[in-house]
Amino acid sequence: MAESHSHADDKSTRSLSEEKSSLSYHGVYTCPVCRHGQISALPLMDAFACNFCRHIFTADLDKQRVQVVDGSQPLSWRWTGKTWKATHRREDL
Repeated sequence: MAESHSHADDKSTRSLSEEKSSLSYHGVYTCPVCRHGQISALPLMDAFACNFCRHIFTADLDKQRVQVVDGSQPLSWRWTGKTWKATHRREDL
């Protein structure tokens, strides 16, 4: 019985990870910079931070986009619901 229960757990975990999700301050996402750490909201701020590389991001939740603010260049990414896609300057217009 334990084996059938673990298969059910694997299936539910797999379906949760495969579902698309909107970018929100309540979620945790893979860091678009280092792709190793996770970004989550900073308490009392409208920003995210990575627990590995320590980059800080501002977010535009309407456009599903984050931008690194502690770097020398304004790099940004759009959340597709599953992963990050780098944005280009002309997309910001």
